[in-house]
Formats: sequence, C-alpha cells, structure tokens
Amino acid sequence: MRMQLKALVERFAADRSGTIGIVFALAILPILMATGAAVDYSNSARVRSKLADALDSGALAAAKAYAMGTTDEAELTRLARAYVDGNLSASEQALGTITAFKVTADADQGAVRVAATMVVPTYMLELAGVDELPVTEQAVARAASKNVELVLMLDVTGSMGGSKISNLRTAAEDLVDILIPEKKKTDKVKIGVVPYSQGVNAGAYAKKATKGKSDKCATERVGDKAYTDELFDAEAIGTGSAFCPPNVIQPLTTNRNVLATEISKLDAGGMTAGQTGIAWSWYMLSPTWASLWPGDSAPAAYDTKDLMKIVVLMTDGQFNTFYDLKKSKGGESGGEEEAPDYAEYYDAATPDDRAKSLCDAMKTAPHNIIIYTVGFQAPSGAKTLLKYCASSSDNYFDASSGTELKSAFAAIANDVQALRLTE
Repeated sequence: MRMQLKALVERFAADRSGTIGIVFALAILPILMATGAAVDYSNSARVRSKLADALDSGALAAAKAYAMGTTDEAELTRLARAYVDGNLSASEQALGTITAFKVTADADQGAVRVAATMVVPTYMLELAGVDELPVTEQAVARAASKNVELVLMLDVTGSMGGSKISNLRTAAEDLVDILIPEKKKTDKVKIGVVPYSQGVNAGAYAKKATKGKSDKCATERVGDKAYTDELFDAEAIGTGSAFCPPNVIQPLTTNRNVLATEISKLDAGGMTAGQTGIAWSWYMLSPTWASLWPGDSAPAAYDTKDLMKIVVLMTDGQFNTFYDLKKSKGGESGGEEEAPDYAEYYDAATPDDRAKSLCDAMKTAPHNIIIYTVGFQAPSGAKTLLKYCASSSDNYFDASSGTELKSAFAAIANDVQALRLTE
C-alpha cells in the first residue's frame, strides 16, 4: 500500500496535462501527510501503551528481587528484561524494536526504575522521509513490604555437639543473610535468638523476670499464667535449672553483625526443656514484655499494621525436662510476695503438653504468631510435636543432614520474604 501511494503521488507530480492535475497533486500531498501522520502516531501510541504495561511488570519483578537482596543492577536488568519480553506478544514485538533498556535501583527509596526506548517503523510518514518513530517509556516500582519480628529458638543441648552445632550455626547465619542482606540496610526486619537447653541464659534480663531469684538462668513458670504472655510481675519465671547454656539470649535487632556474632558462639550441652525455649521466644515477641527489652528491641503491638510476628522452633530431640514448684512434706514452698522456688524433673509427657499449650496460645488471636518448626535428625516423638506446633504442614521441616538443615532455614527465610512482599 505504501509503495502504491508513493507511485500515485509521483505520477501526479509528473503530470503536466492540466491545471486541475497540478492543483490536485499539490493538495493531496499535505492531505496524505496529515492522514499518514495520524495513522503512524496512533500506531506508536498503541505501542507505547503496550510497552508501558510490559515495563510495569518488569519493574515490579525487579523491585521484589531488590527487596529480597538482589542488588546487582546487571542481574536486575536481566530479570526485568525477561519480564518485559515475556509480556510483549510476538505481534507486538514485530511492531517495533527495543533499542535502549536501563534499570536503576534507588537504595534510599527501595525502588527500581526501568526505562526503555522502542523504535516503531512508519507506514505513511516515510513519504516525508520519516522512517521511524522512537517511543520512550519508564516504570517505577517498589515492593511494599511488611515489617517482621522473628525469633530463632535454637537447640544447644548436649546431643547437638560436634558437626551438628556447626551445621546449625551455618543454617542460622544463612537465614539472617537472606532476611537482613549485608549490602542493604533495613529497619523492617528484626531478629532475635533464644538458645535453650535445660533452661535459657537470660543474662541481664534474668533478675527482673525471676523477681531477683537469678541473675543468669531462667526456665518456665507454672500456674494460671503459665501459657500466657502476661508480664513477669503477674507471675515470676522459674529458676530451677542447675545448668544454663553459655549463650545469652539476643533480643530483637536489625544488626546483622550482632546476630552473626551471637550465632557463631553457639555451643552444646545440657538436657532439653524445649517448652522453656518456646515460652521465652514468645516473651521476646510479646508487647506485654516490652519493658524488659532495651530500646529498639521492644516488640510492637500485636495489631500493628503490616507487621508479622514469627517464631522458628528447632530441636534435634524429644523435650524431656520440666520444672515445678519444689515439693516437701510441708507442701509447696514460696510465698505470695516472692518468686517461688522450682525443682527440675524429667519425662517427655509433661514438656510436650506444655509446649502444645504454648503453641496453641501463640497461634490464636490476638497474638497470631506464625510458627515454623524444624526437626534435625529428630526422633518420631519430637517430629509429632513439631508438626503440631507448626502453623501449617508447609511450615514444618524434617532435616536429616546438615545440608537439609541449611536448606530448611533458607526455605523459611525465602518464605518469610515472599510473605512480607506484596504487590
């Protein structure tokens, strides 16, 4: 059609047979140019719209990857371009050629900008010497992200000695690396660590929580408040354990270096009071306990908008140690005005029942804590408990080797990232 029109114009221009032909030839050229311009610009506008839609998809994909720790612009460009090409159909790509494509990441805004130029060939304007029209568009996206407060409950009992504790250190460090990337500062993700064995080493926080009974070791509590997150003022924490892990609990922090340092110190020893670790993980996330934790480590309210509270419960063995008030011929010791004395007891049924009660309370409203669980070469009884505590079957991981343990922690971290990123 374009060639036919061109030939027609040339014939009119060459016609010398009469004034009408000359006038018509002179008049039709601007008419054809105006019509051609309308057709070509309309086509380029359609291409621009398709390109803008495709760039939106590419920008969003790159923004999600950036929020998850991908900071290399070459990789972001590759990812965005793949989405753009995938969203432009073959017929739309035939309408023009992308001649320029650039992705820019903005660390301050957490945003990704994708800009492209597409050259669209003309059909009618070629008669006026305009062979193509450049179309330039851009899209900016920022993956809206939820805040995360996450606590790692890590088994440092005697059975975790040797290569197992080394594998645990690596797995936990990998999780921190994914959620708090080294090159990307964030205040949206806070992580705490609760190493446990027969008790937890509450360090500087033990004295308040136990009402002065201990300046280091803390266990669980019994009575009406046992399966709640009410403050220690309502019911003091037990101090029955004769053995505390050397590793002090680490309250919520955004500082990846602090977390890495504490994780690197993990050491193994002692029996397994897993329900104590669960309880202290809850206390670390509970706004009721905010007064115990320093500064930015204080957890937010349960109903805070765009906030997820998460616990990862990890063990390699059956819970086998629990604490009750000391028994004597005269009955239970301890008065109403002081923290009671606790004694250490051993079996599996009681710790399991207490762990289930704590998990039930944590998962229900208004707490709505998301629970992941990981068994590491764990016996069947421990696996049953972990499956019970997990928020869903997908939140339970059974690791039979160090490699699988690392894969489980990485999968949890990536799942948390997927949950916190929204479109």
